[in-house]
Amino acid sequence: MDLNKKIEEIIPINDHEHRNEFSNSHLINQLNEHEKKVVEDALIAKLQIYPEDTLIIETLSYMHSTEAVPDMLKSLEKCEIGLQKIIIASAIFNLTKQDEMTDVALAEFKKLSKKWDLVFAFSYLSLFRDDRINNMIKDYCSNPDFLISYNAKEALKFID
Repeated sequence: MDLNKKIEEIIPINDHEHRNEFSNSHLINQLNEHEKKVVEDALIAKLQIYPEDTLIIETLSYMHSTEAVPDMLKSLEKCEIGLQKIIIASAIFNLTKQDEMTDVALAEFKKLSKKWDLVFAFSYLSLFRDDRINNMIKDYCSNPDFLISYNAKEALKFID
């Protein structure tokens, strides 16, 4: 396995052209156990260099990398953008089920004001399966902006 090439495929250049609607789950799913470990270690090292790269964080979460949690927590501390904090908190929560990550997401969501931040946040918030968060999402279901209300309703579909 050419590690550098594989990492470039899994984590492409951080720009709109390379990451818009990008998914790497199929690439991760093709790896054998040894390759997954090598990629996991490389991604943790990459996260230490690029602590606010949410694709790295989401990929490590998808890979169930509990070894990455300390570096994810550092990323959460360094991050200043609310939507990114929600994404990072949801990734950590996926791995640890730490209640404090729910609190982080809830607090950061309350600060969001931009339409597109709200639209993207709903899907991450639904991952917490928390009544407080679910009730906040429900409040947006009747929002006069179609995209906001639509995405709030879509996020609620994934809640058990």
